[in-house]
Amino acid sequence: MKPASLIFIYLFILIQPLSSITITLWHSALGKEAEVIEGLATIFNLQSNDINLRVENVRKEGQGWFISDYVVKKVKEGRGPDVFIWVNDKIGYWANHNIIYPLDEFLDKDKIYEFLPSTVEAVKFNERYYGLPVAFECLILFYNKKYIKNPPLTTDDLIKLAKEFTDKKHQLFGLCYQNRDFYHHAIWFNGFGAKLFDERGKPIVTSKECRDSLIFAKRIITNEKIFLLSSDIGGDEVSYDLQFKYFNEEKIAMMITGPWALCSINSNIDFGIAKLPFIKEANNWAEPYLGVKAIMITTSSKHKKEAFSVASFYASSYAGYVFATQAGYQPAAKGAYAYDEVNKNQFSIMFRNQAYNSKPLPNREEMEIVWNVMNGYWQTAGDPSTERKGIITLITIENGSTEKVLKDYQKIVDEEFKKMRKK
Repeated sequence: MKPASLIFIYLFILIQPLSSITITLWHSALGKEAEVIEGLATIFNLQSNDINLRVENVRKEGQGWFISDYVVKKVKEGRGPDVFIWVNDKIGYWANHNIIYPLDEFLDKDKIYEFLPSTVEAVKFNERYYGLPVAFECLILFYNKKYIKNPPLTTDDLIKLAKEFTDKKHQLFGLCYQNRDFYHHAIWFNGFGAKLFDERGKPIVTSKECRDSLIFAKRIITNEKIFLLSSDIGGDEVSYDLQFKYFNEEKIAMMITGPWALCSINSNIDFGIAKLPFIKEANNWAEPYLGVKAIMITTSSKHKKEAFSVASFYASSYAGYVFATQAGYQPAAKGAYAYDEVNKNQFSIMFRNQAYNSKPLPNREEMEIVWNVMNGYWQTAGDPSTERKGIITLITIENGSTEKVLKDYQKIVDEEFKKMRKK
């Protein structure tokens, strides 16, 4: 190590107060998004006199997208982080299971007005606030301008353009998205007008609209032969990483994904984004969920006041500006839009327009059942041999009987709903 580096470390140690409290933040971001989260921690530490913020990327520990399950496990063990960043969809489940801590005691009456109203509602559960909104996100259509001159307005146009480009023998594909995941399938589910819950709050998967959305997705994914499938490349599934690998290699003409893609696409790719297309069969636009990325405090944190200071920093207008310009976030803090680089950014404008044609991502506890039956899950935690495949995979990939699959899984939903209500 160079002497100058040693001097810097020595000086840094000297300026840290002996009584500083360490706050740990967990995330599972990739690429520039991870760099921004970690870079903001450095800025926070330089400004703070009594808090030392330590950031850990648990994705590096092999947890991947399962940070949500990992947080639950570690908090129950008393070894969780003080704060973590995740989407709002599990707030109801976490609140009911004493995983996240309500922030009302730290919030003054004006704090919530610093954020876009829809993002505030997303972190609210049973009239209490369980996180501070950092950014909103929804799916949109990305396309390579080299192949697509005018983005499709309808799903008929989408299929036509995709067919013109697809050549599976040479590994060229018209369209791709994470097709086994309900968050992505929801663009068709919502577009066909399907409802998730009945009047009692029980998930419903047997409605005509749900069935129609799955039949349409099967057409897109399998029947039209325009889609990048795992069988085309010898893999298990089309992962997030694989999707971007193929888009960056210009082997995919269009993909459906969110603002996180802005920091994952290579700088040499000339791409555009467009509103999701109109579904003629449903007489409605494809409609994504509007999710909110939030920073939450765990119940296992021993320094909740200090943890709230960290959360406030990551949800600030300044952090929103940094996230937007460096990682493609769409900030929740109103003040971030005072910066022209955010307010006038063409991609930010498109995402805001798509957000107007989206549905709030539910955060009620019963969403846990929805994710499980739609995406698939392990019936015994930690044991992949007990995997139960999801509705989406069985119908759109494996050609299962739509009626039978939905009927069978509604029984599973009914059983899980009863168990949840008994707790």
